[in-house]
Amino acid sequence: MVFMFILLFSLVAVVGVAMFVSRTAAHGEAQFDSETGKTIKKADKKLPQDPVPAKRIDPKE
Repeated sequence: MVFMFILLFSLVAVVGVAMFVSRTAAHGEAQFDSETGKTIKKADKKLPQDPVPAKRIDPKE
């Protein structure tokens, strides 16, 4: 009976910690500048050209 309570409490604790980490952790991977070694923020990224919509490839060609 005691083992069941310990198991139940540990499972609830693990799920709680996992939920806390998933909500507070930053998602994605960090990108670093090759010259300075500092992290690149999303606002610093500039596209080399305007985005172009994708085109469907015709399988008959």
